Amino acid sequence: MGSLLSTLPAARRVPRKNAAYRRGAAWHGRSRTRPKTCSSAYNGKMNYSSLLSLAATSALVLGACSGSSSSPTAESTQVTTATLDAVVAAYCDKLSTCFGDVFSRATFKDQATCRARLGIEFGSSMKGPGVAITEAQGQACLTAAKAAACSVIIDGGISACQFKGTLADGAACTSESQCQSGSCFVAEKASCGKCAQRAAAGADCSAQQCAAGLFCADSKKCVMRGAEGATCDANAAPCAFGVECFEGKCTKPLAKDAACKAGSGRSCDLAGGLYCKPTALPAADGTCVSYTLAQPGQQCGLSLDPVAYAVCVDDSQCIGAKGATPGECTAHLADGAACGSGAEPVACQFPAKCRDGKCAVLDPTLCK
Repeated sequence: MGSLLSTLPAARRVPRKNAAYRRGAAWHGRSRTRPKTCSSAYNGKMNYSSLLSLAATSALVLGACSGSSSSPTAESTQVTTATLDAVVAAYCDKLSTCFGDVFSRATFKDQATCRARLGIEFGSSMKGPGVAITEAQGQACLTAAKAAACSVIIDGGISACQFKGTLADGAACTSESQCQSGSCFVAEKASCGKCAQRAAAGADCSAQQCAAGLFCADSKKCVMRGAEGATCDANAAPCAFGVECFEGKCTKPLAKDAACKAGSGRSCDLAGGLYCKPTALPAADGTCVSYTLAQPGQQCGLSLDPVAYAVCVDDSQCIGAKGATPGECTAHLADGAACGSGAEPVACQFPAKCRDGKCAVLDPTLCK
């Protein structure tokens, strides 16, 4: 398994980005580095509306797990359903603790939904050939996940949860822990991937996962994301989660009530629930204030009379917003629903992605 943001949302690895956040970035005059999630399944959901393009797909995601067994020792027993459920719960708790209510609600709506949908992903992975995770390994992962620092979850990945399977490079797969390399690359919208070695720093990542701690930049090269103060470039040298690339340096976004300038200067902390609200139009000078969290069916995006900004949460995305014309929050599509049509297609509910016109979860039993 990789880091939380290696695959959430573009995430299934944030990743596909929530439309409201995309427009918010444009409102502030530049695109912001978005987190991606880690697991290959997560490449479509943790973009903040799904994360992580969200981001999916996380340091806590067991690429695959086996069911319960009557074997008497933890060293030889396949990981149990109870341990699997506990790891899912730990991941969902970490999302809320590390990233706050805005990120959590934009990604999974609530704790119950988080546990249910991650459970589906893990369950599909349990059926995969090559998986060899023991109860002892599962317990070690659980212990490490509960104690992990947020920075480890985002960029480094929890080593105790990075499992390896028995399938050789080139074998068909859907999850990382099926493979001897611990890496399964599944292309966007594909139903199956292939086991392969991870790409090193500076290597191409267009068809390969990056090594632990590295991030696939827009330049399609594996890089280490920059901490606050590091030199940065939006395409080739992105910043870590929580900081943005401003004037060539990774810089913290502006805090609540800070003075800002809409369309230029440093951004307000979008991930923290803030946007730059002009004091009076058409002047750009303003203050970083909280935006509204909009539920399915409610108005989203930017409006000017009065000036307001709303971001979709509760497993939905903003459809139809353009410039200062608001859109409407539309719920993500359920498993099995038709998808991929329209000028602004609605995303599938994580961990499903639009495959062959329908929202579907990866199924390792179909990959030969």
